[in-house]
Amino acid sequence: MVSFEALNAAYGDCLMVHYSEPDQHGQPSPRLWLIDGGPTETYTKVLAPRLRELHAERGGTGPLNIRLGIVTHIDDDHIDGMGKLIGALALSPPPAKTPDVVFQEFWFNGFQATFGTTVQNGGSVAALASNDVFMTSIKGLEGAMFVQGVKDGETLLNNIGTLRQSGRVKGVLNQSFGIDAHPKALAPQVIKFGTNGPKLIVLTPTQERLDKLKTKWAEATGSAAQLQALLRGRIDTSVANLSSITFLATIEGKTLLLTGDGLAEHIIEGWKERTGNTDPFPIDVMKVPHHGSSANNSEELFTLFPARHYVFCANGKHDNPDMFTLEALEKACGQNSFTVHLTYEEGSRKTAKQTKFLKAMANASNGRIQLKFREKDALSVRIDL
Repeated sequence: MVSFEALNAAYGDCLMVHYSEPDQHGQPSPRLWLIDGGPTETYTKVLAPRLRELHAERGGTGPLNIRLGIVTHIDDDHIDGMGKLIGALALSPPPAKTPDVVFQEFWFNGFQATFGTTVQNGGSVAALASNDVFMTSIKGLEGAMFVQGVKDGETLLNNIGTLRQSGRVKGVLNQSFGIDAHPKALAPQVIKFGTNGPKLIVLTPTQERLDKLKTKWAEATGSAAQLQALLRGRIDTSVANLSSITFLATIEGKTLLLTGDGLAEHIIEGWKERTGNTDPFPIDVMKVPHHGSSANNSEELFTLFPARHYVFCANGKHDNPDMFTLEALEKACGQNSFTVHLTYEEGSRKTAKQTKFLKAMANASNGRIQLKFREKDALSVRIDL
């Protein structure tokens, strides 16, 4: 059985995919993917406890084996919780209550590998956050958060290097994409885990798109005004989100579209370029891009990928899930039957208008549309396929 789990990562993403593959004796052996880690507090409150639960469920002997770990991009609400986990594992000895885990493979496109090392006045990417002149030139929360994300990404890469030496991360970074000096997780690519195992169609980012972003970044770092404009742009033009790893996974005949903070337009382009398919392609699960932000979603995306389950990872911050996105979902789905899963609790005041809209949509559907809210004190919402 394949299961998808969206942990309570507040306004961020922290996802798990569960399935099994035959071991050397032909017996089912559990497999786990961990995709993003939510903001910092997610690690202590949710991610670490959930990993310890899984470790105990699987016997508690030896480390918990994570087949694939992914950080889709450097935004704090995706990287920070994973960074805390990797950082704790890299310490010797790890702090108490650190989950005992091993990653068989890890995907992450570090900023330096993606955009090069040069920033304003020839400074190093790793020194961004400590460069007072640079920081002064990008006044504002967006710039500061971006710079912190770059720094967090470089720290994550350094700690992954430490874990490779200790055997807690196997192989090289982005191993399925090649073993050159700076491999990146790029589209278009089809990754297969074993002969009959999962297949992942990587939809974004493409090298062409990263090259365009690299040029935009290089131009902007020579001008404080351009840099501020770049970092304060809409979500759909932000450097971090446009480099987000997105892919469609097929596991045991079940299909999951895992979108990070990808842009609907780019996800659609990646799919059509890879498959040539322009007809609706029914799937089992869609993790709705960027917490349901209007800038990252479209009616066309929901029409192309009609799903049995739509998952919104949000808690009302930045007004997500956005009403535009919910309305686009309603228009695109017509008479389809589906379930909307939400990582916030039903009575959350921050999402009152969204909940009201969704309940009205479900009530008018004659049972076609179901709503599933995260239960109080639950660590996650889970879908068993």
